[in-house]
Amino acid sequence: MFAFSGSRVEGLAAVTAGPRLDRIRPFVRLGGGFLRVSPAPAPFVCIAIFPPPLHCLLGAGDSMPAIEIGGGVEVATSAKTFLRFDAVDRILRYPGPTFGPADEISEEGFFGHAFKFTFGAGWRF
Repeated sequence: MFAFSGSRVEGLAAVTAGPRLDRIRPFVRLGGGFLRVSPAPAPFVCIAIFPPPLHCLLGAGDSMPAIEIGGGVEVATSAKTFLRFDAVDRILRYPGPTFGPADEISEEGFFGHAFKFTFGAGWRF
């Protein structure tokens, strides 16, 4: 497999809001930011068709807007520690023209979804 980008840098900021119900805090989350894809480290072969495949467009480097929508639950395990579960849909606006998710031609780009589930622990100070 070839590398279609040299690196990726992501910047996101999100707000969570929800009530604290004793030791449990259900919350919703909304955030925004960007995903920057740097140009490919070495040339690679792309088929000469229009529109080009997405990896050929991203191989030139691009910045894409990102939105995150989701929620989760936080459970206090003590006065200063907690466990947290998040379920988030990250939505990226891919450039166009290219082939979209179902191999249809997308002239203006398209929105792609990436669902993410995370489990973590924290300490409040």
